Amino acid sequence: AELRKTLTYDRGREMSEHKILEEDLGIDVYFCDPHSPWQKGTCENMNGLIRQYLPKGIDLNQADQHYLNQVAMS
Repeated sequence: AELRKTLTYDRGREMSEHKILEEDLGIDVYFCDPHSPWQKGTCENMNGLIRQYLPKGIDLNQADQHYLNQVAMS
């Protein structure tokens, strides 16, 4: 299977080391404009679906792993 050629992310801290992905995988990494969630509609939709099961502010360290697995599979 062919690897993706580009990745697009929001501006979260989790992508602070995006240069490693670019160099190691040979792909281009792009970032959405600030306060522009419509540029990553798929991610925003997924976040909304997850929030049905895991409300904002929930401490995932206190959540049951079996339940988290079920949420991930749904």
